[in-house]
Amino acid sequence: MLSFSPIVFVNGVEDAPISPLDRGFAYGDGVFETMAMRGGHLPLLKWHYRRLRHSCDRLGIKFDQLELEQQLAQVLFAASQQDITDAVVKLIITRGVGGRGYAIPDVAETTLCIIIVPPPANFLKTNKTALNLFLCEHRLGRNKHLAGLKHLNKLEYVLARAEWQDENFSEGLLRDSQGWVVEGTSSNVFIVVDKVLLTPLVNHCGVAGVMRNCIIEHLAPFIARDVKELELTLDDIKQADEIFMCNSVMGIRPVESLEDCRWGSGLVTEELQQGLASLLAAKL
Repeated sequence: MLSFSPIVFVNGVEDAPISPLDRGFAYGDGVFETMAMRGGHLPLLKWHYRRLRHSCDRLGIKFDQLELEQQLAQVLFAASQQDITDAVVKLIITRGVGGRGYAIPDVAETTLCIIIVPPPANFLKTNKTALNLFLCEHRLGRNKHLAGLKHLNKLEYVLARAEWQDENFSEGLLRDSQGWVVEGTSSNVFIVVDKVLLTPLVNHCGVAGVMRNCIIEHLAPFIARDVKELELTLDDIKQADEIFMCNSVMGIRPVESLEDCRWGSGLVTEELQQGLASLLAAKL
C-alpha cells in the first residue's frame, strides 16, 4: 500500500495532541530521524539509533532506547494492520513541555512522536533516477555546537528549498557562509575524483547523514574505495568525475546536472548502489 492516511503516535498514544508549551514546538528543542520502511522492515536502524543517541547526548536530552523501541514496535504493528509495508517513518524527540523562556527546565518529560507517511513517488526505484541540482543562494550559518546534528531547527533549509519551484530540479546544493559546499537541502553530497570518494566536512554546519555514515563506514570499504572528508569548493564539485546525493530515503542517486555541468551515472556510484542493494537485502 503506497497511499494511506498518516499514522501518528505521541508518547505511545495514537493521534494524541502535542502541547503548545512543548519545547520542540516552541523552540525547535529536539532532534529527529527520517527512515525508509521497505517491506515492513527498517534498514539502517542501528545507524539511526546511534545518531539519535549521539544527538540527544550533545543536547542534553534524555534518550531511552528501550522505550523508543517499544513505541516504534507499537506503531509498526499499527501499520502492519493496514497492510502498510513501504513508507517513510519519522521519529521526533523533544525536551518536552517547559515554561516560558529559553532556560532548560529542571524537570522535563521527553516527548516522543512517531509518524508514518506514504513514501515518495517511485520510492522503490529512486536510486536509479539521476538528479538535476539547483544551486541555492541561501547560505548555512556555521555553528560547531550544532554541526552534524539532525535537530529540529530547519528554517535555513526551508528558505533554501523555497528558492525553486521548477519540477525539473530534484534537490538543491547548499554552501556555508564562507562559500564551502556542505550538502543538499535534504541530502549529503559525494564526489568522485580519480575513483576516490570525497565528501564535505560537517564540523561547522550541516548534517552527518545516516546514509553518509553508512557509505563512509560500510559501503566504501566493501567496494575497496577510499573516502576523504574535507572542505570542497563549488569548482571542486563542478570538476568532479562523478557526483551523487544520498539519504536514508532516496538511497544513492547520481547527479545529472548542476548549472552548465553534466554527468552520468559513474562506475563508483554504481558500485555503491549495488553495495547498498545488497545491504538492504540483508536487512542490516
